[in-house]
Amino acid sequence: MKCVIIDNTCKHMQCVIIDNTCKHMQCVIIDNTCKHMQCVIIDNTCQYNTCKHMQCVIIDNTCKHMQCVIIDNTCKYNTCKYNTCKHMQCVIIDNTCKHMQCVIIDNTCKHMQCVIIDNTCKHMQCVIIDNTCKHMQCVVIDNTCKHMQCVIIDNTCKHMQCVIIDNTCKHMQCVIIDNTCK
Repeated sequence: MKCVIIDNTCKHMQCVIIDNTCKHMQCVIIDNTCKHMQCVIIDNTCQYNTCKHMQCVIIDNTCKHMQCVIIDNTCKYNTCKYNTCKHMQCVIIDNTCKHMQCVIIDNTCKHMQCVIIDNTCKHMQCVIIDNTCKHMQCVVIDNTCKHMQCVIIDNTCKHMQCVIIDNTCKHMQCVIIDNTCK
């Protein structure tokens, strides 16, 4: 397992299993009791549903409920009516293939990827993909590009990656990137 600490007191953590206890899956435990987990399929064969050109994300460990994620930008294998933006990947948010979110994969904003949070293509979140802050990636949390969260991508703490939760760079959360869990 890899353990992901969700605060820097090292008390509350989430555990991420990195081996395939289910075939073609990675299991993501959502608490540290290792009882509740989510299973994530990591290949695109999609044997557990009927959609092609998709990656399937199971949202519980019964392997019954799942979310379908389309991994091509043709947007043909879904029912998205509002995919008028080019260079887009559509992310279905339930397995009925009706409700979906569209994810733009090109840089309509400079050095940004825009993530639409509904299928009207109006509301979106912008994700900066370059290091405007040193050793950081900045994640804009609205499309005004004013409010942002900074994510440090180097190991200033040993065996950790630090995730800043506001843009003042004062408050941060540390994420362990090895499985020593000490």
